Amino acid sequence: MPEVLRHVFSLFPHSVLLTQRKFTELTDSLCELVKIDWKLHPQAKYCVAQLFAGAILYRTDVQEVIILNTVEAYGRGKTVDLHREAFGSVENEPLQTSEPPAFKTRYASVWSTTITARDGKKLTIGMEACNVLVTSSLRLDKSALPCLVATTTNFELLTKSDSLQCGIYLDEASIQEALALTSNETNSITRQGGHGSRIPAEERVRQVDPRFAGALTYFLTRRASHFTRNRRHQPYFVFILADFNKVSNPTAQLMKEVAVPVLRYGN
Repeated sequence: MPEVLRHVFSLFPHSVLLTQRKFTELTDSLCELVKIDWKLHPQAKYCVAQLFAGAILYRTDVQEVIILNTVEAYGRGKTVDLHREAFGSVENEPLQTSEPPAFKTRYASVWSTTITARDGKKLTIGMEACNVLVTSSLRLDKSALPCLVATTTNFELLTKSDSLQCGIYLDEASIQEALALTSNETNSITRQGGHGSRIPAEERVRQVDPRFAGALTYFLTRRASHFTRNRRHQPYFVFILADFNKVSNPTAQLMKEVAVPVLRYGN
């Protein structure tokens, strides 16, 4: 456990729970790992999602700390991911992206930032081959309700200085599970190790916007932290809403019926 985390954990409302886990700061070797091309190595997408599940982001300048309860990995480029992060320009203004900048960053080719989009502010960890979107999080330095949507309002990295001051600390169990995924060439997460294989497949599909016709929509790259694996702690989204109590949603049932055969047969 890094000493800086040990100290701040002792001050937090959730200190007893947090000290049950072991965390380590993002290393150069792990930064190299997340550069793997998704097209050549399909298992890379699962590895990246698993790696950052349960990670802690710590802004040392303002002493703000957040845990990433649920993350979703997205590839760069439409040939690997229909739901990739947009880039280019609108009305001659460049779109903001999570791609690592050209100057020296705290972590090699890994850049945490807040993207201001039309539907809100999105906390994102950007890499060269992909990015990880935070879809559920909890502030640890104060008592607060969790943030359970793709827009993160409880922790912001709006400037270069904010991002440079933000440390990334990974759950050591997530690191080991992510490393196990790199050695398996199959492209089905249900046949790869780690806690994800014990969760129904449709509950690991990302909560994407409506482009459900393409098979590239149905990536199993939605990952939860150790603390939020069970359904009670998961955000509702279309592929699993049908199974929740006190919910009657024919659309959710239909989408689940679509997702399962696509995941099984790849079409």
